[in-house]
Amino acid sequence: MKEKIITIIGGYGNTGEVVANILSAKTEHKIIIAGRDVEKAQKLASQLGKNTKAVQLDIFDQIQLKNICHASDIIVNCAGPTVKIKDTVGRIAVQEGCNFIEVGGYDYITKEFRDQNSQLIDNKLSYVLSSGWIPGMAEILPYYSDLRANEILDKKENMFFYCGDRNYWSETGLLDTVRYSKKNSLEFMKIVKAGKIRNSMGIMKSFNLPFGINKQLGCLHLSSELKTFALNHGEYRNIRGYLTLFGWSTFLTFMKITYFMRSDKKCMKALANAYRKEVDEKGKLGLSMVEITGWKDGKRKKLQTAMISEGGYYLTGVGCAATVLVLLKNKLKTGINYMPEAIDTMEYVSILNDLEIKIFENIEG
Repeated sequence: MKEKIITIIGGYGNTGEVVANILSAKTEHKIIIAGRDVEKAQKLASQLGKNTKAVQLDIFDQIQLKNICHASDIIVNCAGPTVKIKDTVGRIAVQEGCNFIEVGGYDYITKEFRDQNSQLIDNKLSYVLSSGWIPGMAEILPYYSDLRANEILDKKENMFFYCGDRNYWSETGLLDTVRYSKKNSLEFMKIVKAGKIRNSMGIMKSFNLPFGINKQLGCLHLSSELKTFALNHGEYRNIRGYLTLFGWSTFLTFMKITYFMRSDKKCMKALANAYRKEVDEKGKLGLSMVEITGWKDGKRKKLQTAMISEGGYYLTGVGCAATVLVLLKNKLKTGINYMPEAIDTMEYVSILNDLEIKIFENIEG
């Protein structure tokens, strides 16, 4: 394989450092650590070895950004917050002929840029959103579970998706969460029936989840990534997504910041305090879980799959790095896509397994 140049923007941050370490260990390609703090970039580059170098970069300096994209084959953006960067990096990357991997999602690509999708496909370029943990790796589980259900069940009926990450988050992560909640709150509270989006009255629900997760509270959460899956899988009677792992206090905080609080700083502080209290009381936990009900030989069956860990920025970096590794194997769709719909699911899961991220499975009935 021809040697590639992979530039990781924000490569010395919480997520970027994980990506850099994995790609350095798993590939022989050249890696550039780029960011405003060149000393931090140089420190990490020196730790990773001879195939890695550091470059100072201000992503809002279009000349600097254009030059580094022109010199790269793949751009991985781990810098944030997404709500401020939007598609600034991605637009320049593909203009300069780079494949682009964005750790965040959040639907901040402009319509004007989406209209260029056919051009990206013609140029055989991939522009991938939601390559991290949530959104990203967590939403790969519906695709994987659907493939497993096709092998195990005669008929699929319903799918329930649960995800959450009880953890401490940086200011950029908190700002993205606050802005995303305010922008998309009404879209969350929907379900999909036979491939069509419907409103739902049952916003909150209590669950007794398998794999030792036990009793949890959940709030309806139809993310853009899950919605994309659901609209393309009309064979299911119902598809529902839930945000979980949090107690009433945190969900009430989400409601306050979404509908009543205006200041971003106050919202971020309130959310950080709610997260901190949850972690201090219950510990860190990251979860993606799918439950599919259906039929086999005339009997009801239930397929349950899950990824369970401490979550956090490590999983965000793993998801992003795994996406790059699939791209290097030419098993990623061209054009603008969310990672879960763009990727070869089984290849991605195989890479996760190699990175010691396991998928647990249980069949009931």
